[in-house]
Amino acid sequence: MNPKHPQAGKTRKVRKVAETAMASLTSLGSALSPRLAELVSVFEIGNAGAMNTLRHALLGGDKEPTYVHAGQTHKNHGIELHPNATIHILAPEFDFDRFYLGEVAQTNLKGVIGAAAFAAKDEADPDSKTDTDTASAAVPDLPPEPKNISQAAFRALRARMQSNALAFADLDGKLKNNSSVVLLLEWKGKRLLFVGDAEWHGAFKEGKMNGSWNVMWKERNELLTEPVDFLKIGHHGSENATPWDMGSGTVTEEAKILEAILPLPKAGNKPTARAVVSTERGKYRTIPRGQLLKEIARRVDEATSYADDLRDYKPKDIADFDAYERDWLNELQPPRTDFERIRKNNGYIDVTFN
Repeated sequence: MNPKHPQAGKTRKVRKVAETAMASLTSLGSALSPRLAELVSVFEIGNAGAMNTLRHALLGGDKEPTYVHAGQTHKNHGIELHPNATIHILAPEFDFDRFYLGEVAQTNLKGVIGAAAFAAKDEADPDSKTDTDTASAAVPDLPPEPKNISQAAFRALRARMQSNALAFADLDGKLKNNSSVVLLLEWKGKRLLFVGDAEWHGAFKEGKMNGSWNVMWKERNELLTEPVDFLKIGHHGSENATPWDMGSGTVTEEAKILEAILPLPKAGNKPTARAVVSTERGKYRTIPRGQLLKEIARRVDEATSYADDLRDYKPKDIADFDAYERDWLNELQPPRTDFERIRKNNGYIDVTFN
């Protein structure tokens, strides 16, 4: 997110609350659930260096990066393309607080940090070359066992800290994912969709924390109601980065979006769209979501089974691989970079169109 954006302050405050809560949680030294352990590991990684590289080092000198928002095209930024090519920016919306943070989340943030802190202008210098808004909070030393409260009260306190940490860490993650730039490239009659880590959160509702997909469906509907020829599958195959019915068979807003961009072929016809996913089993236990990749494979050309290629493959963590690949490894999947690397020793996938 542009640190000079007029609404950047609240998202930065969410980040700081999340960092503080996660640091306090870590200091308890308690056994964490897999979900909390995963979130703690994320917040132990500082992003300041990466942000500084993206915003300053890659550009060189005093040049400023270009920030884009929904409703723009390449023409808004003086980019010259072939007459048959157009780049549409579908997300994020400029009004970040309205569409992605929402009234409820803002009320919760105000309740945690207080009305004065909530209303205060952002204290970070937007011209600073070191992005303190993404630096990780220091983890305090492990405290001694409490002497002034009962063990039951201490467990209740720890539960509240875990709940607070989980809620704000989740919120911070959603805000970052929903600030992803989503690009629709139209070129020689082809429609290519690149969605970053944009999430869906259920049907759009004014005033709530909406997912980027749901906002696009409401605000940029005319560009999403036609099928695409190529989809770069979002967030390494995460279940909340591609709109779908999650296997329920229910007609939801998300199911309608998927059917619009990647419609199931009619009986007797083959799908013509293409899709790829950049992923690797092991970093996150539930990414990629196998059931989602199976659903996408029904809707795209050149889906494949990797079972034979992986028959003798020895993953780093056999337990995770077996648990999350076993039930669907024989099923068709869209091309994915980790398995293509095993199959062809290539960490990339070529996509060609007739």
